[in-house]
Amino acid sequence: MLYGKKNWIGPRLGAFLIDFVIGGILASILSVVLGGVFASMGAGMGAATNADYGAVVGGTVGFFAGLMAGVAIAFPLYFLMEAFLGYTLGKLILGIQIAKEDGTKGTTKDFFIRYAVKNSATLLQLLALILSLHFLGTLGSLAALAVFIGCFFTLGDKRQAFHDMIAKTAVFKKEDII
Repeated sequence: MLYGKKNWIGPRLGAFLIDFVIGGILASILSVVLGGVFASMGAGMGAATNADYGAVVGGTVGFFAGLMAGVAIAFPLYFLMEAFLGYTLGKLILGIQIAKEDGTKGTTKDFFIRYAVKNSATLLQLLALILSLHFLGTLGSLAALAVFIGCFFTLGDKRQAFHDMIAKTAVFKKEDII
């Protein structure tokens, strides 16, 4: 059964916070690794111009590039778990799972549609960055606003966020899924 009025957001918010911490840890690890690689590359290129100054600037730029790349890679990949399984580690820990809106088990197709809508802002921003198409960044910002506002739809009777409505999914207690 969908979460009732008393627990409408607690488990979902809790799962998000747990996932955010886990994603942050993974992003930090990846950032350190990529930051080290980029920093050494940047320091090597910088050292060719003015040894000490170039190495410091190149290393610093490389470190921040690694930090941004780590976050940009780790979070979308971590949350991709939801597209394959119907849950993340946070949802698993709190005993909730995504299913079809009628309470039956969802398919990978259902989960991918939900993932694509829920993460459309991130996906559009990454495409804008990779392809250097600024209008995709603007669309990503609009998508982020729509998804953010859509999360407040969980206050309604059906307890479905915007991305759940589009994908025809809902979040249930794991034991209530048929």
